Amino acid sequence: MELTKEAISKTFDSMQERSDAPKLTPEQLNAVDLLILGKTDKEVSETIGVRRETVTRWHKNAFFIAELNARK
Repeated sequence: MELTKEAISKTFDSMQERSDAPKLTPEQLNAVDLLILGKTDKEVSETIGVRRETVTRWHKNAFFIAELNARK
């Protein structure tokens, strides 16, 4: 299959129309900061006012993980 300039341009244009990645909430950003400082999930949850299970669930969020890894 040969790609033409027109096909590439059309694909590029459709990619530009996609929405941005979801943003992390202020609570999630604060959690990232605290985790970098070595706080446990329990300490983070108590500090920012969410359940420990919530912080644990954030660890499964690809955007949360990416932010945490980027700041390490």
